[in-house]
Amino acid sequence: SAPRPAAGMRLPSTLAVASEPSRFTPLESWDLESGGFRPLAPGLWLLRGERSHLPEGACRLLRPVARAASLERLLRSAASSSQQIPARWRLRFLARDGGRAAPLAGGPRSEMAAEASDILCTAARALPGEPALQGPSPLLLLVRTPRLWYLALDVTVSRQRSEAEEAWRLRPYSFCSATDLRLARLAVSLAAAHRAAGDNGALLDPCCGSGGILFAARLAGLRAVGLDRNPTAVEGATANMAAVDALLDGSNGSGGGGGGCG
Repeated sequence: SAPRPAAGMRLPSTLAVASEPSRFTPLESWDLESGGFRPLAPGLWLLRGERSHLPEGACRLLRPVARAASLERLLRSAASSSQQIPARWRLRFLARDGGRAAPLAGGPRSEMAAEASDILCTAARALPGEPALQGPSPLLLLVRTPRLWYLALDVTVSRQRSEAEEAWRLRPYSFCSATDLRLARLAVSLAAAHRAAGDNGALLDPCCGSGGILFAARLAGLRAVGLDRNPTAVEGATANMAAVDALLDGSNGSGGGGGGCG
């Protein structure tokens, strides 16, 4: 089971690590804000509450187990609460303090990589339990912000983005101005966040084109209906939805929301 903060510690319930900066960053920030997150540090968002599904604007969800003003204090706190740390773990360092962000995985990155390596070695010697040299194990992240250090457990629930993207790439119908799938997923996420409580109606795309919004709704578990004045687009979107449904349902044996274009 996931570790819980020690009694008396006022820790945020969830931290979200933002996706790498891109042309979609403003929309991803809007998506995080719509989901109840607020900025904590560059590329790091905070939610006072539990969240199990990864927002479109984030690449990881973290559950903090300790917080302190320095690395030394953080490690002392973790060492005194060994029941909160998994017996075997993987460890990574993430800098979110306004400078260049340290990578989630190590690599030959000059001074930044050397600093990250020193921090990881220091933490690995001090943390309860032991590093996992092979096989799947819980991932702990040391997160440095401008004011505080966090030790957090990665609780990201994978949404199999790569499988969905590959299925969509193989769709039979497309055209040069078709909606980017990442943009479509952000649009659907924002629409879902702003719908009225208890609204179980279908999402409507009045210009469905190749069906990108319909597919994004399907991945989000939402019902969707698409319309288009171009008969070729209607036929193409219908063929696309059938093709990707067959690919994804065949690979995981499960379906999501429905979607159609007419």
